[in-house]
Amino acid sequence: MPADVDLPVGARVLVIARDGETMMFVPPQPNADGTLTIYVELEDERAAAWRPVRALPATSGTFRLPDSAPDGETWRHPPGSLVGIRIGQMGIDAVFVATALRDP
Repeated sequence: MPADVDLPVGARVLVIARDGETMMFVPPQPNADGTLTIYVELEDERAAAWRPVRALPATSGTFRLPDSAPDGETWRHPPGSLVGIRIGQMGIDAVFVATALRDP
């Protein structure tokens, strides 16, 4: 039996049915400063590694990454670039993951 979840009025959720199981994903909420925490894949790492960043909403579901990365990190998407998002999983948490934008 799934756990009860308290949601604010008007909250948007995504319901996924897979293999006879129904899962509900409650998207992460914006931070107090209006940014959204998304995860950017790190390159040049021996194992899969991700950096949570605060991205600014841009237009039509796109987000602008921060203008700089910590010293020694190479992000899959360059700092300051526009990215899309997809739902990913970090441990038991559902999170937003940065994706490349498609050309029109």
